[in-house]
Amino acid sequence: LFIRLMHVLKKYTDVCVVMALLSDQADQKEVKTTAGELALRKLETHISRKEVQRSFDRLSDLGLIDIRVHANTRTHVTVNRDALLSMLRLPLPNRLPGLSAREFPFLEAWAADRATAESLSPADESSAQVLQ
Repeated sequence: LFIRLMHVLKKYTDVCVVMALLSDQADQKEVKTTAGELALRKLETHISRKEVQRSFDRLSDLGLIDIRVHANTRTHVTVNRDALLSMLRLPLPNRLPGLSAREFPFLEAWAADRATAESLSPADESSAQVLQ
């Protein structure tokens, strides 16, 4: 879903905000939040409060979310499920990155590296961190 949204929305912060709202089931009920709360709680400050607010504005302009602002309190947000599903139905070429099933050597090396890292015992984790 994340990769498909990236290709459709073309804006990383917008996709992160949509995913965070969907994880709170905002497509089924109104969610009370703030841009700051979403940035801190759901996105772990990976995206700033201002960026989240701008994403709220863009997503609202696209008709993907409905926002009810209450002065000096939380914002009430609902994901427009029908609009989002409609947007996700748009055809995309299967050769786009993340949609292609094509395998190449780097993917195999990365999978092996992750498997090795996961198999390390807790005592070995400190040496793995040094390697990163």
